[in-house]
Amino acid sequence: MTFTSMKKSELTRSTRRCKYDDLQNEFKQAVRDFIVTQKLGEMKGMTMHCFETTTDFKSRLWGKLQQFTDLILSPQWFFWGLSGDRIDTTEGCARIKDIAGTIDFENQPEPDCIVVCGINISGFTYDESRLYSWRLYLAHDETGEEFRRELRKAVGGFSKKPPVVKSEYR
Repeated sequence: MTFTSMKKSELTRSTRRCKYDDLQNEFKQAVRDFIVTQKLGEMKGMTMHCFETTTDFKSRLWGKLQQFTDLILSPQWFFWGLSGDRIDTTEGCARIKDIAGTIDFENQPEPDCIVVCGINISGFTYDESRLYSWRLYLAHDETGEEFRRELRKAVGGFSKKPPVVKSEYR
């Protein structure tokens, strides 16, 4: 059996700054529902930075696929959503103060493989006591860098390595 890697030219990723209304519908509805159920106030009054990364790629197995990473930063909250072809839609949120670590990653194992670029975030999702980690893809472009700057400002900088989590076993 031989494995072949996807060429860079078969994957394109772009990040754009956008208005809240331009994000994916399921993600917007999940954010609206959360804000209403948690009584966080009116969305109109919230300062939000909204970004969306679109990933287009071709696969011999699945054909052309498109996936989205939606991101919202507010002064107290970080919301993210993943959706698109052949993936389950997932959404999440965390208080900015509960983000334990952020690592900017770029991995290029071989010259002909996909460039993986984005941010790995560790922290506690809303109302959870377990540490989670999320890998969020961003384009390696000007708007992707803009999101990184906004997140860096919100969380007070990026870590160089994952946070050390001490667990107690009983």
